[in-house]
Amino acid sequence: METESSGKMHLRDRYHGLAVTLAKLSLWLISAAKDKALSFIDHHLKEGNSIIGTDRHQVKTSSQVGPLFETSYQQIMGPVISRYNTLNEIGSATKEDVEKQKEIYNEIQSMLQLIKKKYDYYLASQYAGGIKDEYQFASLLRSDDISDFDQPDMEGLWQIAKDKKFFHWELEFPEVFLRWGFDIAIGNPPYVDVTAEEYKYLNLRTINTRNLYSFMMEISIDNLKNSGYFGFIVPLSSMYTPRMSSLQNFMTEEKEVYISSFAIRPAKIFKNVEQRICIFFGKKLIEGSSSSIYTTGYIRWYARERKKLFDCLQFSLNDCKERFNLEVVPKVGSAIEIDILNKLYSKKKKIKDYVCKISNNSICYHGAVRYWLKAFNYIPEFYSERKGISQSSEYKSIYFTEDIDPNIIVCLINSSLFYWYWLLMSDERHFLRKDIEDFPFDINDFDQINTGRLDFLAEQLMKSYRYHSSDKTVNLGGRTGIVRYYEFRPRYSKHIIDEIDHLLGEIYGISDREIKFIVNYDTRFRMGDDEGELISETKN
Repeated sequence: METESSGKMHLRDRYHGLAVTLAKLSLWLISAAKDKALSFIDHHLKEGNSIIGTDRHQVKTSSQVGPLFETSYQQIMGPVISRYNTLNEIGSATKEDVEKQKEIYNEIQSMLQLIKKKYDYYLASQYAGGIKDEYQFASLLRSDDISDFDQPDMEGLWQIAKDKKFFHWELEFPEVFLRWGFDIAIGNPPYVDVTAEEYKYLNLRTINTRNLYSFMMEISIDNLKNSGYFGFIVPLSSMYTPRMSSLQNFMTEEKEVYISSFAIRPAKIFKNVEQRICIFFGKKLIEGSSSSIYTTGYIRWYARERKKLFDCLQFSLNDCKERFNLEVVPKVGSAIEIDILNKLYSKKKKIKDYVCKISNNSICYHGAVRYWLKAFNYIPEFYSERKGISQSSEYKSIYFTEDIDPNIIVCLINSSLFYWYWLLMSDERHFLRKDIEDFPFDINDFDQINTGRLDFLAEQLMKSYRYHSSDKTVNLGGRTGIVRYYEFRPRYSKHIIDEIDHLLGEIYGISDREIKFIVNYDTRFRMGDDEGELISETKN
């Protein structure tokens, strides 16, 4: 949905006329007054595929025989805008006024018919395999006779335009685009994966994301005037998966943008929908401007706190992506988090510098995460009826060079420091090998004494994990059948994890105040259940 400075609201439907009809009905019900006609709003609510369309900057040929428009676009649209002004001046006070508005609107559509044909002809030709005769193509685009487009061999092109519901924004809302665009664009676009092939002729920067919400965000913001405002509700993965990198770059360039990130546990933004959410809002800046990015931390809340959720948002100026040369914008919500990142990224090496294909030094990490990351210096036992005793597919092994004590990595991954870091950088859905490899780490910072202390803590942690684990047997049915595995409860080992964090704080130069923040990070959720009841740290 977009609005313009006059206060008018424009809604476009990606496919279904039903949405437009319901929107009209809703507006009529809100604005209906006794003895007044229902307002004419056809020029504000449009049906079509709002992603697939073109504009005067794309409708072109490689021929040098002349420009598409013999006069300027502004001159062509002048009479159209004049009729729009007349339509708006009439108003909808009476039924006769509304009928007059309909007549003028139909007249406007007739005035735009030829240029719409040209836009359809150009774009449909791309979908039909490209231009066969460039000179003939250029001549048609400059024709002032609509009958030139009524040829038998063009029927396939018009069918393409009809099937794909072409929607040319600057022709549907010319009065807006002659004033440089919309003032506001807001939406909760569809989270739908698509193939890039369907949209490859549209010059989309975000084409490789292969998701409709990316395309709609890009087009909506491109349709804004400079200093126009936007707001979108989209999946968290939009900012924290490699596939969405082009969208991430688009949303953080030449914009003042505020990004808030919301978990799905213990409560969620959309009830009964398992979807982690990002909410973007901000302002489009003029070309060449430097961006300003503001973020919240990763927000969890209990259902009873929902009413006050948005009143409590805190944003922090976030230049971490550029400062640390990161692939994503980390979810930091306070200055202390940026200070901790500064200390981590002062390390010039990463864990990946010590990873190898095979060695005697290995650890095993659990790829499924809720409130805890888990790593082991052994492979937890797993039994399936089909395979017998084996390594669960949920557990992955990673190997290190001979100079690495695996217990150091075990301690790192189980620490609250690593958990906090992973939440900042990830989609909170997948714990991947890359997440481990990208963590800042230099083995030269770990002297013999600290290595010995971490060895001891790792063994204590593994002992505690075993003690507080439970043996689970589940019948998964099908080919898998019965499986038996150990379920671990790290919350009961939090006192050991805290010791690990304090020691890591010493090694990484993290202050006592900063380590206190890490140790207490998310504790009311990590140490409680999803209803907010605190669970004791120890069982024994």
